[in-house]
Amino acid sequence: MKRFTLLLVWFIVSSGFWANTDAQPELDPQTLQPIFKWRVGEDLVYKVKWSFLTIGTLRFRVVEKTEINGYPVYRCRLHIDSNPDLLFLNIHDLYESYVGEDMFSHAFESWERRSDHILYTRYQMDYSRMKMHIFMQKWFPADTVTMVDSVITLHTKVQEGISIFYYARAMAKHKGRLAIPVWAYLKFSNAKMNLYGSTRQTSVRGEKLNLYYLDGNLKFVGIAGLREGFKGWFSPDSQSVPLKSYLKAFIGNVKVEIERWRGWDARGVFTKPENLSIPWKEEPVASGKFLPFTKKGLKDWFFVPEPQSGF
Repeated sequence: MKRFTLLLVWFIVSSGFWANTDAQPELDPQTLQPIFKWRVGEDLVYKVKWSFLTIGTLRFRVVEKTEINGYPVYRCRLHIDSNPDLLFLNIHDLYESYVGEDMFSHAFESWERRSDHILYTRYQMDYSRMKMHIFMQKWFPADTVTMVDSVITLHTKVQEGISIFYYARAMAKHKGRLAIPVWAYLKFSNAKMNLYGSTRQTSVRGEKLNLYYLDGNLKFVGIAGLREGFKGWFSPDSQSVPLKSYLKAFIGNVKVEIERWRGWDARGVFTKPENLSIPWKEEPVASGKFLPFTKKGLKDWFFVPEPQSGF
């Protein structure tokens, strides 16, 4: 999980301060009501840039609406892929979160590629009993090693790396301060978030747009070394799509900006024709088994789960 837990809040991303605290009311993250509309099939692709270099791609998808223990949840998937032309980066990871109507995580899975194995992680929350099952394994091509298989007590509903991304989208139109409980790296932490309840002008894809803005601070080191401050801009429509963000990663300050999308009507946000008819390039995705592949002469392994709910 070390690379992951917040390229998700990556996305809400990089100013570093719990700013203007005197001007904003403190809000309860457990009871704050979302201003957000889910859309199954939403597919958002972002480019991540460090200075002038494109260092990777993020793809967020709302795969389906399903149930866990009779509770309705949305299955959300994130693919993280580094630029194959950059020899100093080799990240090709997959994460799934089951986010409830309350915008909190109800289950989480990740498949993170290491040099000689896949690190598999699963959390399953049972808020009726306030318990969470934690399961972690190392998957080698010829062996499996279980690292953690335990149940812990929860004192509140929690977020993880993907769910907090959707939580930020759902709350971006509120005004106030939030301290959001997060489960990261086998311990409890939090993300602090400032909501301003108003739009700010910024440039996205060559257009000046008035978008909802928030910023905040991570109290832990997240995916790809994400840490400290973040800031982000969200579309004013009901889907509250993140369009641009900044964050601090292990490599330095990076910019994340939307590249293409499906399942979102951008006509109320963008006006330039080139931003309203972006061709979709489908990425090939294998499923259901370990797949050997060769990239730049190096044999590696990766695993992609079958496209159905595992809970």
